[in-house]
Amino acid sequence: MAEAMILSVGGSPQPIIASLCHFKPHFASLLVSQDSNRDTGQILKTFQDNIGMKIESFVSITCDHQDLGACFEAASKAVSAALEWARMHSVDQKTVAVDFTGGTKCMSVALGFAAMKYALTFSYVGGTGRTKDGLGIVIDGQEKVFSSVNPWILFAHDEKLKICELFNNCQFAAALSQYRELAAKTTEFKSFHDRFICLLSGYYKWDLFRHEEAVRDFSKADAATMLDLKGSDNAESFIRDSITRYEKLKEIAKKSKRCGGSSYSPANCHLIDLIENALRRKKEGKIDDAVLRLYRAVEMAAQIRLADLSINSSQVLPERIPEPIREEFINKYGVEDKTGKKLCKIPQNAQLKLLAHLNDELGLRYQEKEMEFHTIQFQRNYSYLAHGCNSSTADTLQKLESFALEITGITDNSIIHFPDLKL
Repeated sequence: MAEAMILSVGGSPQPIIASLCHFKPHFASLLVSQDSNRDTGQILKTFQDNIGMKIESFVSITCDHQDLGACFEAASKAVSAALEWARMHSVDQKTVAVDFTGGTKCMSVALGFAAMKYALTFSYVGGTGRTKDGLGIVIDGQEKVFSSVNPWILFAHDEKLKICELFNNCQFAAALSQYRELAAKTTEFKSFHDRFICLLSGYYKWDLFRHEEAVRDFSKADAATMLDLKGSDNAESFIRDSITRYEKLKEIAKKSKRCGGSSYSPANCHLIDLIENALRRKKEGKIDDAVLRLYRAVEMAAQIRLADLSINSSQVLPERIPEPIREEFINKYGVEDKTGKKLCKIPQNAQLKLLAHLNDELGLRYQEKEMEFHTIQFQRNYSYLAHGCNSSTADTLQKLESFALEITGITDNSIIHFPDLKL
C-alpha cells in the first residue's frame, strides 16, 4: 500500500495500471509526454473500475521526452505535487511510492533524480513473460511489481562523509542537522538513528557548556545498547569512545550543580573542559573565541587554587593577604560588605600575584612569565571580544595556549578530546 504515487507514463498503459492496482494509492502524480498524456484518463478510470476507489491525480507534461533537462523539470513538478498532497493530508513521505517503469529512458532517469533526495519508496514493473524471446516488453497480464528502497541510500556515502567532516571540524549543529536529514530518508535502522541523533545532540550541547542537558541526551542515546543494534557497525569506535566520554561529562555536570551564587567554586574538571573547548574553537578557526576561553581558563585556574586555600577572590579577608602586598591590595581592591566588614575583591592578575606570595606553584610559574602574559593580555584587550576593534592573531592564540597549559600544568593526556566520527 502507498498513500500516493508518482509514475512515469509511456506508450504502454498496462504496467502503470498494474502498479496502481498493487499499491492502491489515493493520489497519483503522472509524468507524461505529449503523446502518452492521451492515456492518463483511461489509466485512472481502469484503476477505479478494478479497485472500486476514487483517486485524485495531477499530470505533469514534459515538452520533450527525449531531453533529460526538460524531463527533469517536469518530473520535479510531479514529485512536488505528490509531496504537497502528502503534506496537506498529513501523510508521511515514506508512504509515497515512485514508479519509474513507463516513459522514455530520459523520463525514467529524470524521475529518479527528482525523487531521490526524498524518503520515498521506489518500484518497477517487470514481468514473468516478455516479447522477443524475453528481451522485449512485458506481455499484458504478466506484470509483476518489484519494490525497492530509495536509491539515495545507495549513494549516502558522500552524505556520511560530509557529516563526519562537519563533526570532526567542530560544526556540531550542522552535523546534527544533516544526520537528522539522513535518518529521515531511510526506513532502516530507525532505533539506531534515533539514538545516534541523541548522541550527536549530546556533543552539541556539551560544546555549549550545557552539561546537564548533554547528560540527558547521552542517557537517551544509551551508547552501550547502541552497540547491539543493526546499523552501528561503522560507528562502533565512535560509540565506544562516547561511553568513556559520558563518564567525564557526568562528573562535570555533577560539579556544575555546585557552582552558583556566592559559593561559586569551579573544579579542575571545569578547567580541563574549558581548555578543550578553546582548542575546538581553534580547530574551527575561531581565533578570538579561542583566546577568550583560554584567557578565562587562566583566571579559572587561579580561582581553583585559591579555593583550595579557602580563599574566595571576591571576598578576601585582609589578614589572608601576605604582609608585603597587603596594603597595596587593600588600597586597590578594598571594599566593604553590607555589614561594613572590610574585604578585598581581587581581579585576575592580582589573584595570580597573591598565589605567588602564598608560594603556590601556579602563582610562582606565573611570576616567572608575568611580562610575557602582560604582552598577551595587551593584545587580547584590544580584540573585538574584549575592549577593542582588532581581531586576535594566530600568534597571540598560540602564545596564550602555551602559557595557559604551562602555568596550569595541564597536559594533552588530561584533556577530554571529543572522539573522531566515522560512519
